[in-house]
Amino acid sequence: MRVLRGLVASVLAATAVLTAAPSAHADTLALRASADTVAISEGSLDWGVKERFRSYITGSIAHGTITTGDGATVNTDGTFRFPLTEGVYDTGQRTALLSFSGQVRFTGHNGALDLVVANPKVAVGETGSTLYADVTSLPLDGTKPVSYPLVAFAALTPEATTGAMPATLTAAGVPAFADFYPEGEPLDPLTVAYDGPTGSPAPGSTAPVPEGAGGGPGEPEEEWTPPGTVKHTSEPVPPGLAIASVDVDQRRNRVYAAGGGKVTTVPGGTAVEIAGAQFVRVDPGSGEAYVLSGRTYGQAGDQSAVALWRADGAKLLDLGATYAQDLALDLARDRAYVIHYEAGANLSDAKLSVLTRDGDGTWTRSATVNRPYAASVAVAPDGTPYTGAAVKPGVVRHAPGDLTPTTVAEDAYGLLAFAPDGTLYAGSLFGNAAKITPSGVQTFRTVLYQTAMQVNPRTGDLYVARALGSDVLVYRDGELVEEGIAGGVARRGIAIGPDDKVYVPDDGQDRLLVLTRNLSPAVTRHPEDVTAREGEQVTFTASASGTPAPTVAWQSRAASGGQWAAVPGADSATLTVQAGADGTRYRAVFTNVAGSIATEPATLGGPGAGSATQTVAAEVVAGPLSLSVAGTAAGLSDVAAGQSASGQLNPATVTDLRGTAAGWSLVGQVTDFTSTGGGTIAAGSLGWAPRTDGNASPGPGAGLGQAATLCAAGAGSGGGVSACSAGLSLQVPDGTRAGAYTATLTLTLS
Repeated sequence: MRVLRGLVASVLAATAVLTAAPSAHADTLALRASADTVAISEGSLDWGVKERFRSYITGSIAHGTITTGDGATVNTDGTFRFPLTEGVYDTGQRTALLSFSGQVRFTGHNGALDLVVANPKVAVGETGSTLYADVTSLPLDGTKPVSYPLVAFAALTPEATTGAMPATLTAAGVPAFADFYPEGEPLDPLTVAYDGPTGSPAPGSTAPVPEGAGGGPGEPEEEWTPPGTVKHTSEPVPPGLAIASVDVDQRRNRVYAAGGGKVTTVPGGTAVEIAGAQFVRVDPGSGEAYVLSGRTYGQAGDQSAVALWRADGAKLLDLGATYAQDLALDLARDRAYVIHYEAGANLSDAKLSVLTRDGDGTWTRSATVNRPYAASVAVAPDGTPYTGAAVKPGVVRHAPGDLTPTTVAEDAYGLLAFAPDGTLYAGSLFGNAAKITPSGVQTFRTVLYQTAMQVNPRTGDLYVARALGSDVLVYRDGELVEEGIAGGVARRGIAIGPDDKVYVPDDGQDRLLVLTRNLSPAVTRHPEDVTAREGEQVTFTASASGTPAPTVAWQSRAASGGQWAAVPGADSATLTVQAGADGTRYRAVFTNVAGSIATEPATLGGPGAGSATQTVAAEVVAGPLSLSVAGTAAGLSDVAAGQSASGQLNPATVTDLRGTAAGWSLVGQVTDFTSTGGGTIAAGSLGWAPRTDGNASPGPGAGLGQAATLCAAGAGSGGGVSACSAGLSLQVPDGTRAGAYTATLTLTLS
């Protein structure tokens, strides 16, 4: 899209005049040739980011999707079109800065790949051209997307401000592109089109830089932790204890750990010898603890058989199997569920058995079904058992009596955990996590190599252990809220106590890690301003909640500003200081392991040591009503006959220092436009859209063939300084002769 240049050149020209009368002023604007910059309002950018990357996303490896939004659309060739929102072209340097809206999102590998490119900006100059964009990407080994606002994403090689522009990835674009490609990697070329002047940049011209891009960091602002932010700390308790699984008696807050041929209450409790103890599970209602013994699949040294035990060492039932996989209790209904393998079996030969307890405490196996590759079993609040497997079908619901299977989710979810409301969370070793409800399966992203998961029944938070990083992640409502908590490699489940402590067995290092849930400080009392005479002692008081209880440190800052400084020795809820006469400000900063927060500052001020009065008199004289204009020339864009040219009126500033609040009016009128070739455009073809900044009101907007109000202030207003300006629009009639046209626009203040 281009304008037919040279047909009509519109300018406003005259000389500046200021009348001597105090009640009426007039200024005339001379606007020669054209302005240095032209606004661009219509256009588009076509860009595919990178064709090979698009093919990879939608191919058989990533199995991903590409979506557009916020105005961006997909072209027939698979590239994307971004609509222009605003732009500026420098007619002298022939440089341009063009802003576009819209976003494109690339996702793949079940959410492990996620890249968003949004709101591109194209800056064109002879010494270097750049594509900027807001980019958000998920690092290849990360769990949280990282934002790169207005990053210099691609280097461009344009021949002009429009048309195809070759593009290569910049150094800054490499991490924004999640390190998929190196610096200098060719990207798809860009094609820019717009209505307005164009051309090759002038020699030596520099591309404009968008506001907020390419600059160094400014002075850092204070950052405080939002009140009540959760952050976990981790410590091993006790060291050197071999642990395969762990669970907690919710009624007594008693922790049981199984492993190393025994069941131990920790910390510092008794140990009960149970050969081959693998899984310890505690019934949440009764607090009874049971143990499942047996070899881990593929483990040759331990010849223990699969059996059900009480945690006190009493053997309840021998299942006649070799390998133990998982145990779940439903003692409210006198049931237990076991996944196990027979001797010499393959993983595909896994079985699920339901064990039942009669009135005298005798346990029997009442039903067994094949459940190939089953890895875990969990019981819903209504007593229904579910199994998870690392192959399809991933999640299966079983009838509590005969274990009849019904597929719930096909995807390979080997980990299961129920929330008290019946919501089922499922996890995969290879990166997927899902929330399963009667309405369907909702997947959300986690990281590779999940090994265990559990839900806090009080907070609803989901804890996920992963082998990659040996840490624990915390999800809230499907969103990752915390990561990197030291947790080791938990292969037999996570347990959460009634005090919200999280127990993670690290069977990679034979230890138990205990995660403590901490809350960042929240201010419960801010210090209040105090007025006192110089030399008097005053006390400020502040308080905050938090877990653990936060420490406090007081700070002060001079009335003139500057940095906050620590008050030596001020580490209690109250601060006592001696009053001065300088208005010093004080605040308290509360800190614990979860974060820090500061109170609102309080000011210490007062009349000083003594007081005295003086009478100060001044006479106010009336000032002028004056008009000034920023510049003597304003240009309109090149335009073809039958179309409209646009431009901006140079701002006119009205200063009313009369002190009478009598009001005023600023009126404009233009002559006919004429050209040296004899052409004429009627004055009424020029219109304006007034706007103001100050105490005045803009005019209604009208053609300027007759006098029209630019801005005005009614009686009782208008004092001080008011800035008045307007957008100009010239409608050129059909058949108008080509040439350079000028007119005289006169502004009159009265």
